[in-house]
Amino acid sequence: MKHIFSTLLLFPLLLFKLSLSGQEQVDYKNAPAFDTLSCITIAYGQTYTALRDFATSPLWFTGYPGSVSIGHVYESAQRQSNIQFNFVFGNLSKLYNGSFSEGSLQRFMVDYRELFQINLGNNPRWNYQLGASINATANYRVNGAFQNNREGFDMVGTLFLSGKIGWDLSRLQPKNKKLFWFEYTARRRTQNLDVLGHIGLINSSYRNGYAYTSPSAVLNEDEFFKNYEFRLLGGYRFSTAINFTYQLHNKNALRFSYLWDAYHSHNGNEALEMTVHTLQLALLFNVKK
Repeated sequence: MKHIFSTLLLFPLLLFKLSLSGQEQVDYKNAPAFDTLSCITIAYGQTYTALRDFATSPLWFTGYPGSVSIGHVYESAQRQSNIQFNFVFGNLSKLYNGSFSEGSLQRFMVDYRELFQINLGNNPRWNYQLGASINATANYRVNGAFQNNREGFDMVGTLFLSGKIGWDLSRLQPKNKKLFWFEYTARRRTQNLDVLGHIGLINSSYRNGYAYTSPSAVLNEDEFFKNYEFRLLGGYRFSTAINFTYQLHNKNALRFSYLWDAYHSHNGNEALEMTVHTLQLALLFNVKK
């Protein structure tokens, strides 16, 4: 569990800024609806990744791989449609009893989400949406310390029940402020905070059995997936996201995000467990006319 909660300690500055924004006096009657976004997104993130595969070792391998994403997002008060392609790359390592082991990880993920507004209140500053997400994740791992089991490839597919809570933090009118002896005018701004949660309903996997080693290598046969098994149901997966979006005057936007994804492939001696924490900055390029 320590891998799941460790990265949460990195967010006091973000929470402090949001608390200051929430203290402003707002005219809720004249509050605007959530601005519609239709954007191409390009993002880079830094992850903290922890993985263990019981088919090779019960030890956790951890590291700080990089993350790049590209996709398209459509967001309005009534609906959200989002497709993202994400690639994580880097090394994971473990120091145990004086022995150091390190391997590489490449993780490719496709995520598609559709959410629709549900009415849970009359405050236009708050927005609630519910829907579903489909996610396909592939992991390719190489660790020479495992010798004949040095290569591992896994595919995990999930159908999520997804929900979102949105909070509009926009400043509706310019406001005169004073900092010590300096007076200044705070301009209008459009920004919002979103919290998304995803619970896996159907969790499927395609991966090796208990032993990676296959007789195909001895027999000089090229059958990398010889002992792989497909399981439609099994295991569990959870995912969350906290997004702070600031719209620029040119209709583009910046988005700062904390993302968390964790899954357990299925029960048994060959289970795969993985958790990924990501701090991410995204550039949103407006394509709406």
